[in-house]
Amino acid sequence: MKFTDTDLNLAVVKLSMLKFFPTDPLTQSAVMDLMCDMCESKEALNWLVAEMVNRIGEWRGPKEFRGLLCTKFMPADGIEAFCSIPGYRPCDFEARAIEQHEQLKAGGWVPKEIEDKKLVKLLADSKRWLQ
Repeated sequence: MKFTDTDLNLAVVKLSMLKFFPTDPLTQSAVMDLMCDMCESKEALNWLVAEMVNRIGEWRGPKEFRGLLCTKFMPADGIEAFCSIPGYRPCDFEARAIEQHEQLKAGGWVPKEIEDKKLVKLLADSKRWLQ
């Protein structure tokens, strides 16, 4: 679902809590234009603003803003960027993927999507039974 002008205004209000976020109305309007260009959906807009406010805490400029969006969503305007914010850098995602792979090889990783550990145990037992 595409977002509304009200959603954009609320996003800027929330972003104004960030350290170093521009206070100039023209610059804030430019940030709204940027979000409108970059975000394909309300989900993408809300995720981006929530990550900035709840995890990053400071405005690092439009390049990092775009880079952060690109860690989870394809930008609507097709302009991709890398993020250099710790925890969101390509090397951070690679390290997490390697760690999950190593846990999987050791038999200790359970995907987040599977909450019922009994189901995992049942599947493991049935695999042993088939061998």
